[in-house]
Amino acid sequence: MKRFLCVLLSLILAILCVGCMKNGTGEKTDVVIWHSWNVEEGGGEHFLQVAAEEFNASQDEINVILESQPGSGFSKKVANAVANGVGPDIFFEFATTLPEYVEGGFAANMENYLDTDALKARMSEALWQEAWSVGDSHLHIVPIQVTVPVFFYNKALYEKHNLSVPKTWEELEQNCKILSEQEQIAGFATDSYIDLAQIFNGQLNQTYIDTETKTVGFRTEEFEAAVDWFAKCVDKKYFTATYSTGSLEGDFNAGLLASFIGTCSYEPYLVPDGFEYGVAKVPTLGAEPTVPLFNRGAIVMASDEKTEAAACKFIDFFTNAENSMKWSTTIGALTPYEDAAQLEEYRSYLETSDVLQVASESLPFAKTTPALKGALTVRSELKEMFLQTVGKVKTAKEAISIAETNCNNALK
Repeated sequence: MKRFLCVLLSLILAILCVGCMKNGTGEKTDVVIWHSWNVEEGGGEHFLQVAAEEFNASQDEINVILESQPGSGFSKKVANAVANGVGPDIFFEFATTLPEYVEGGFAANMENYLDTDALKARMSEALWQEAWSVGDSHLHIVPIQVTVPVFFYNKALYEKHNLSVPKTWEELEQNCKILSEQEQIAGFATDSYIDLAQIFNGQLNQTYIDTETKTVGFRTEEFEAAVDWFAKCVDKKYFTATYSTGSLEGDFNAGLLASFIGTCSYEPYLVPDGFEYGVAKVPTLGAEPTVPLFNRGAIVMASDEKTEAAACKFIDFFTNAENSMKWSTTIGALTPYEDAAQLEEYRSYLETSDVLQVASESLPFAKTTPALKGALTVRSELKEMFLQTVGKVKTAKEAISIAETNCNNALK
């Protein structure tokens, strides 16, 4: 009988405890994070795991759960899951993906839970404006890392032919002409036609997207000349748009490509075969080496107030100066936050890499692009514009005209 009473009492207590949890007095709020980082990509997954464990141990109300996703097709998978109500509470993406989430009511307004004045004071005006440029004047993304394009080159080949690091695109063409004729290799490639279009647009000091009229501003004679020039350099085999090894970094590492433009995050993948590489600011069309600024940030999905608040609490923890510094040094990116950039460990981190130093020096010349509805279409149209021009399907003028029409339709 005593044993029966003990078992019965235990069951009653268990039921009461479950009831307490369901009533909110003991239940933790789960926050699910989807990410696509892994160990090979600079240890991002490991750092996220450590950060989640530290956060979970620091309080007893929220439980952060990490779920790794394949990098290929990540954006599409998130979009589909969110649309069907089965997505994560937090995911990491670029600001250009935001407008569709905001318009659909899927992105939480994080200003309800974060100190926006304190957050704004920690980052550059360009980053802040991008975070707020989705059109509804609310905060839907918190930056976690930034990168910019830089110029990578084969130092051995440049020294062999007594070439100077190009400061202008004209100087780059002259270098590539020599390398193409004497080494029978391509002198230059870009890892992204979209980035190259934004570089040309910024260096020409032209409007990318007019946020008032919702129209693009790249249909100009100067921009047309720049696109046409690039296509002609590809045709002359000074530049290349294809790779013998199947990848840009593969050709560069094998000595089959003399230089390229890519973000500073390429550094872990550059393992040159018997030569050293150098890095410099991108060549310029104008007085300043203007480049696009790539802001990847944390986005919280709209749900209930309790879950949104819990998700924002983790983001606040993840982006504090110490953690932002550690995250940047783990994945090989730059911190968006000035207080993190002032930490001694971060400054030492920059000194370990020429790539990061050049990227850091390029930040004053970096520009963000408006994250409006249709911004993703603008990006895809710019890529198609280059593909059509380089492939000789259309002239630069024709391709730009088509891109302008398609972009303006999407923006409106």
